[in-house]
Amino acid sequence: MGNRNRGKHVSALRGAVPARLRAHRKAISAGAAVAAAGALVATAILYPGFASADVDLNDGGVWVTNQTQGMVGHLNYPSRMLDGAYASNSDRFDVTQHEKTVFHTNSDQAKVSPVDVANVARGTEVQLPASAVLSQGGTAVAITDPATGSVWLTSTGSLPFFSETEAEPVLENSPGAAADVSPEGTAVIADPRGGRIHTYDVAADGSYGEPKTTDVEELQGFGDVQVAAVGNKPVAFDAES
Repeated sequence: MGNRNRGKHVSALRGAVPARLRAHRKAISAGAAVAAAGALVATAILYPGFASADVDLNDGGVWVTNQTQGMVGHLNYPSRMLDGAYASNSDRFDVTQHEKTVFHTNSDQAKVSPVDVANVARGTEVQLPASAVLSQGGTAVAITDPATGSVWLTSTGSLPFFSETEAEPVLENSPGAAADVSPEGTAVIADPRGGRIHTYDVAADGSYGEPKTTDVEELQGFGDVQVAAVGNKPVAFDAES
């Protein structure tokens, strides 16, 4: 997940800013891991999908994508081998992962589906907002629509039942908004219209209380707001400067 990263940096604590901001995604973007699979990916995922007879669901492996083949595979990193794969149903796709909880995102149709990691298969898709960006960490999920400036918070268990019309967003009418979730389930949301950063502690059931809000007026001048949850601390930067 760099000159892009050398923009205006704003931290809620004004402390040292980590160098890996742009790449920081606690829900692993498996597209970046294809290189680790090397030629093995190109060979192994020619099959339409198969399940391993003995899959350790939390073995340190990661899920990787092959955009050329239109496939998603499970890479057992310690053994450097793929032990399962399935075919994507769109040209633009990715997966997010936190330990054994994995979701498949279909960007062509703005849909997401849970991945059955034991059987290496996609589950039923649910519709997301048209320009939705998904961030996953712990049992928490943030759904961001930067076009409309809306952000929703939910849990991994509730995501397969998400409804844009029924769920209440925690942020609205802030175009360019961005969100990230830490592995501990702390969600940070950058509100460029209001010039604020909101931090939520999201419980396992998707519930949350009042946010901790920090005024960051510089956000209002950002061209491309990005935010990362570093532990439970928010760090924002402008990817355009």
